[in-house]
Amino acid sequence: MPEVFREGLLYGLISKEEVTALVDSIIAAEDSPDYFYIELSLARDGNEQIEILTRVVTGLKLPIVQRVMIGIAYQKVTGQAISRDLFTDVCRQVALSQILYPVEDFELFEFEFYDEMLFMANPDDFWDEKMAYVSRYAGFTLDNYKQWIAINNRLEEILNKEQAKEDEAAAESRKAGAKRARIKKRLIYTLMAAFTTLAFGIIILDYTAFISKTLPSKFEADLYQTSVVYLVIFVPYFMLRVAYVLWKRVRGAW
Repeated sequence: MPEVFREGLLYGLISKEEVTALVDSIIAAEDSPDYFYIELSLARDGNEQIEILTRVVTGLKLPIVQRVMIGIAYQKVTGQAISRDLFTDVCRQVALSQILYPVEDFELFEFEFYDEMLFMANPDDFWDEKMAYVSRYAGFTLDNYKQWIAINNRLEEILNKEQAKEDEAAAESRKAGAKRARIKKRLIYTLMAAFTTLAFGIIILDYTAFISKTLPSKFEADLYQTSVVYLVIFVPYFMLRVAYVLWKRVRGAW
């Protein structure tokens, strides 16, 4: 609860009056409420409430707190109690904190692009699509704080399955990318081997022509020089590359 109050005040999502009203109801319902609730109730303004809350908040950002923030923001933006700009800013801040599942952060951060969508033909389609996702947090309200843990646990089950699917898809994508990289590497090595063989062949033919006293044509002479340059540059690289791979395998075997 203190974490939600503090985050809500910092985001500008919860007012000083809302905190005071909720704290007063807690004080009235409990026989011996914590003293900091009384301090919150007597605070002059929101800044003083933030100072009081900062003393009791551990600083550890919890996923449930961020989800409650989104839930409260959802309730308020759908009730037109806050602007869409504030709502998108809350979503962006939560996503940037990277406390939630990556699938959540991705969906929430996409609200960042809402301003760009205003120039599209149907910006409300984008908004409605994103809000349909965020509606899963609608169960969190300021008044039902005693149910937050149960709501969060149910949501965690859904999100855990969604994240598992995303991770599986990402793993398959990485596997496919690695396979393409291996094929590309083999193709490069095959071409290098082919060019190396061709270069050796050209040099041998030119050497044979030299032994037989046959003068090469200008084209043959240029081809010979090109082959020599190729061998001087790429053959050492190829040999060093092979030696490096073998060294890594031997080192790994140790």
